[in-house]
Amino acid sequence: MESNNKFFNDFWPYFGGYFKNELDTSKEVDFVLSHLENKSMTILDLFCGYGRHSYQLAMRGYSILGIDKCNSYFLELQKINKMFPNFEFKIDDFLTLNIKSSYDCVLLLFGSFGYYGKSNDLNVLKMIFSVLNDGGIFIFDTRSFEQVKTSFVGINELIHGGIKITQSGSLNSITKEIKVKWVATIDNIKTDTYTTIITLYSLNEMKAMLSSVGFKELYLYDDYTKESLCLEPKKRCIWICKK
Repeated sequence: MESNNKFFNDFWPYFGGYFKNELDTSKEVDFVLSHLENKSMTILDLFCGYGRHSYQLAMRGYSILGIDKCNSYFLELQKINKMFPNFEFKIDDFLTLNIKSSYDCVLLLFGSFGYYGKSNDLNVLKMIFSVLNDGGIFIFDTRSFEQVKTSFVGINELIHGGIKITQSGSLNSITKEIKVKWVATIDNIKTDTYTTIITLYSLNEMKAMLSSVGFKELYLYDDYTKESLCLEPKKRCIWICKK
């Protein structure tokens, strides 16, 4: 979707970092590591952004390929590559990229799913399954339609160091799409308004999609702790999917 592309190229690289901190990242990486058997496992970090997970995983010795189609992340990812030769990256669209290698683990974290529309969302899952080695693991973080509907707030503001980021959204319960308009205010000067459209899926729909592409074992967590294993998560859906 063109509006999503514009958002991720022109807005999110500059303001997205305010929504997560280093402690969040460390907790998420620790959770990922708790599901990996050893450091010889290769990792594909899909829609990796500026590489906050890739950086910590590379620092711990894992071989990683990070993929993101946003050119604005190039310099940050290049810095990680120079520090850690075990980290490689590509600026490209995963759906059109010909990946010749296969991986032991694929990561899709921080709600980076639902931006392609229903038909292509399924294609993303098919491609992830195809690049996983047999016995590989897919770690997938999203929110279900039920979770968003229960907690949906039309307007939300984040203030960080003199920068105010305003989100105003609407939820269509029929199409299960959420449309969000984003604007940042810096020193009383507003940026352009950017729009994202995200397709949401119910818990059962997501289970069906993951099973339909071939994943045999599905486990659900409510957050990034192993103690939160459950059948019906209330906060997030952290999926552990095994090929």
